[in-house]
Amino acid sequence: IGDNSEISYKDLAEHREDFEIESDNLLDYIIDSNLYKALQDITSNQRKILYLVYVKGFTDSEVSILLNKSQQAVSKSRSKALKKVRKYIEGNSGKSTM
Repeated sequence: IGDNSEISYKDLAEHREDFEIESDNLLDYIIDSNLYKALQDITSNQRKILYLVYVKGFTDSEVSILLNKSQQAVSKSRSKALKKVRKYIEGNSGKSTM
């Protein structure tokens, strides 16, 4: 995503038909190595929630029904996952990913 771009990761995920990926594994959609490593560092439940919200486009309420959890639990888990991912990326920005 470039400096002047107004496209979000969610926008890219919603247009995934261009990528021809049909996987229910969030990691299969990630090309940035830092983001990939950050997403490996969260729980499988958190990855599933992020996949359902950002790749499949479900709301927290819809995810709560699919996973048989409360909407509040889904929202809290998603928020914690995003904070952990952000913290990982901020802590590893500028470091070599090779």
